[in-house]
Amino acid sequence: MLIVTRLFQLSKKLLYFCLPLLILYGLFCLAMFMLQRTMIFIPATAKSDRFPMIKIEKDSDYYAASVHKTASPTAVIYFGGNAEDVTSSMSSLVECFEGCSVYAMHYRGYGGSPGKPSEKQLHRDAKALYDRVTASHSSVIVVGRSLGSGVAVRLAAENRVDRLLLVTPFDSLASVAQSQFPYLPVKLLMLDQFNSSAVASKISSPTLILVAAQDEIIPASSTQRLADAFSKDICTYKIIDQVDHNSLELPSELIQNFIHGENETQDPSK
Repeated sequence: MLIVTRLFQLSKKLLYFCLPLLILYGLFCLAMFMLQRTMIFIPATAKSDRFPMIKIEKDSDYYAASVHKTASPTAVIYFGGNAEDVTSSMSSLVECFEGCSVYAMHYRGYGGSPGKPSEKQLHRDAKALYDRVTASHSSVIVVGRSLGSGVAVRLAAENRVDRLLLVTPFDSLASVAQSQFPYLPVKLLMLDQFNSSAVASKISSPTLILVAAQDEIIPASSTQRLADAFSKDICTYKIIDQVDHNSLELPSELIQNFIHGENETQDPSK
């Protein structure tokens, strides 16, 4: 009886000690849940007006895209990173995809686009841009960088595209967040998970993945899992040396080879 009494007293002390910690942990989880989209999406203002901006209208709503038009039947659709001003990326895109038309989407709340971003909204807007582009171009190359890779993969999984280029991509945003916050139930908290690996096997377009050798944001294991999720002989995996997540510039020669079908596939483990 004495042992039972002591165990009861000990459990009460542990409860008194642990309860405040549990409350603090719960409050921290709640704060992360409420603030998650401010950490995922960091709207950037348009800093350049070198390339015209058009409105993509759908159901009395609209968002903006920067555009470089040519007479080529091939168009490039670009989805940028979570804090990227795509107007600053247009020049390098035009140079890398020489001769092609280029359309760079401004996420909701970014550049000239009204509203607030979310995964669902980005996928809906990406499809509207795809429909607009394919109405006047017979060939489409989709490019996604970092967060934009999640938009690009979903679009390519659900629509016909000729080529897919992914720059510093991830298997899912939830897995990246879990690696940064291992003590949180991330998958239960995240509203926007961008689970690219779940749909990658549906893609039949030749795909090139560019990896920053010193990427400090996306773990190499996350990108590898995405590459492994593609069907056999679809994905080419290239590591770019001496660059990190934000300093990786598009390699023009490699991209031109990719567009024209050279070095088509490579084992993603290499």
